[in-house]
Amino acid sequence: MTGAGEALTPRQLAFIPHLFSSPSMEQACRRARVSKVTVYTWMKNAKFIEELRRRSDEVYQHSLQTLSAGRTKAVEKLLQLVNSDREDIALGACALAGC
Repeated sequence: MTGAGEALTPRQLAFIPHLFSSPSMEQACRRARVSKVTVYTWMKNAKFIEELRRRSDEVYQHSLQTLSAGRTKAVEKLLQLVNSDREDIALGACALAGC
C-alpha cells in the first residue's frame, strides 16, 4: 500500500481504467482482481484520488471534444437534408429540426 506521499503502484494505476469502464465498483474489482477492501483503502489515499480526478477530467474533456465534432457534422448533414431536392426528405428534416 502506498502512503499519501508515495507514487501509485502499477496495480493502482491498472485499476483506474476498470473503474471508469465498469458499471459498478464491484464489477471493476472483479475485472481487475482487486478486493473491495483494498480499493476502499486506496480511496483514502490522496494521490490515488488525485489521479482518479485527473483521469476523470481527461475523459470528460475527450467526451466534450467528441460531442462537439459530432454536433458540427450533424448540423451540416441536417442542412443538406433540409435543402434536399426531394420534398419528402426536406419535410422530414424540417420536422426533426423544428423549422
